[in-house]
Amino acid sequence: MGRWWRYKWITFHPSLTIRAVLRLAGKTFMADPEHEKLSNNALGISGASREGTKVAIPTDIYESTLDKVREIDRGAAAVMELSRHLGLRTEEAIQSVKSLKTWQKSILNQQGKIRVIFGTKGGRPRDTTIINRDELMRVVNNAINIASDNNGKLVDKASIHLAIERYRNIVRGAGLVGKYAPHSLRYAYSGDALVHHINNGFSQKEAEALVSMDLGHGDGRGHYVARVYIKVNGDI
Repeated sequence: MGRWWRYKWITFHPSLTIRAVLRLAGKTFMADPEHEKLSNNALGISGASREGTKVAIPTDIYESTLDKVREIDRGAAAVMELSRHLGLRTEEAIQSVKSLKTWQKSILNQQGKIRVIFGTKGGRPRDTTIINRDELMRVVNNAINIASDNNGKLVDKASIHLAIERYRNIVRGAGLVGKYAPHSLRYAYSGDALVHHINNGFSQKEAEALVSMDLGHGDGRGHYVARVYIKVNGDI
């Protein structure tokens, strides 16, 4: 375990510094906070609070950023849309190309959820709630069409790691940074999902637990999801 270095009022950790340098160099996969060698857990700082670091991306910023991404790479824009409309993590959205036609059938069959299988944290499949059926159908159909013209991929790279790196570089360059980093798309879905569940008759606590399950956290983290995910510019 590396040591913390202190200089005046600034605290450094060598591996955190390496992670920052890798990100600046465009090596976003290695700079990923969940990288096995450079993750917060590997660095012994996994207890840090996530609260307040990111918020749900507002619709106007989402749409303007999406337009910029689409001009660069239509596949990356499709990944961004899938993340926003299904609360997917980046790898889940990129690997969803393997499930798009199954999701298309689920939407057509009026099912209330789609099954997320590939790229999930810990390899745990989950069922995620469909919020806006018509809009999701448009997003899924668009992604299917793009993949058919893109060697069967949304982001046409030789490996999933390279695809993630390209996607992150594109969206960060378009403005998904700071509190509006890519995870803010997932936060925005969370707010929509909470309203959806409450409108369908569930209590606040039940809705929070359901959103937690939609995100792949399990039903026991509803309070955490409400505190950390379901907010816009800092407001729950």
